[in-house]
Amino acid sequence: PAVLPSVAAPVPDHFAVIAHFYDRLVERLPQGAQIFDDNIILAQSYLKASPQHRYYPNSGISSLGHAIPAAIGARCAVATPSFAVLGDGGFQMCGMELMTAVNHDIPLNVLMINNGTLGLIRKNQFQLYGERYIDCDFVNPDFALLAQSFGIRHWRVEKTADVDALFEQADLAEEVAPAQLEHRLQLAFEQHGEHQEVRGGRAPQPRADEQRREHWPETVERYM
Repeated sequence: PAVLPSVAAPVPDHFAVIAHFYDRLVERLPQGAQIFDDNIILAQSYLKASPQHRYYPNSGISSLGHAIPAAIGARCAVATPSFAVLGDGGFQMCGMELMTAVNHDIPLNVLMINNGTLGLIRKNQFQLYGERYIDCDFVNPDFALLAQSFGIRHWRVEKTADVDALFEQADLAEEVAPAQLEHRLQLAFEQHGEHQEVRGGRAPQPRADEQRREHWPETVERYM
């Protein structure tokens, strides 16, 4: 029987920036790269992995905070550009490892998705716990100032043109260069009948404080 040609699905608008990032990474670093994923699974859809561009996912293990130390260790072992891709929640678990890269002059690239929530945790609480949210939203620091305090450069990436500028201006092979992705990533659940989008800062809470307190005992019990 004839084999039908595969047709790539169109990239949703809310993932266009990170899809473009992965395309440019493969294009601008033909010598290869090693990408460590902190449970940000978009690379599984948009990265053209190859023997040169190696992808190390964290799916199924979900040990948030491993991407930066893993990328540092890999860069010490192999002289190939290293990328840590993680969310802001994972970054807050391992962000101070930037000090290790700075102190030991280890080239490192950090792509952090800043949306002010633990996205997968929030999705699970929506789907499995009747929208009873607990400890998944938070307020972030100013990551540009944090990078400045380490003496490293910082890029805020909000649109595809920012991705192009990043690859034109940054030395992604030999310097410590965090890039903060602040595109309006759409979370994988709906809230009050509309898609909930979160960008930086504290995400809007789905219930009033009184309603959350009312459901607190049942929520704690179901998490144990």
